[in-house]
Amino acid sequence: MTATTSAATTIYRVFHFDESLRKDLRTARETKGQTTAVFIRAAVDEQLPALVASLQALGFGKPATKVRPARLPFAEETLQTLRTASHEVAVPANHLLALVLASAALAANTKPSKRGRRKAAEPTEPAKRKRAAK
Repeated sequence: MTATTSAATTIYRVFHFDESLRKDLRTARETKGQTTAVFIRAAVDEQLPALVASLQALGFGKPATKVRPARLPFAEETLQTLRTASHEVAVPANHLLALVLASAALAANTKPSKRGRRKAAEPTEPAKRKRAAK
């Protein structure tokens, strides 16, 4: 896709950005000599695929199965940690929790476990005698 747009296809939406992003956007599009619509289109076309791939690698994505509620126990400190992180990165706490739980579960399920391993069975006495006889 090209980074062009026409007035007939322009749709306006309101987004809330901090002043530094607004300033950077204005400076970048003026430097490139682009309209805001063209700059946005180019940014989405160029940056979004890599961002989506990175988020999917972190665990974001459409659930593979049905989503159901889960009642989970939390210490107040854990909830506050999630709230603080959510505020810092502007990602909902439930999404952060799902990501860290998925990451922890994946790590736990990929490490070889010592539990449940059986030692190789020792040959029985008659089998030992048969080998000795040969």
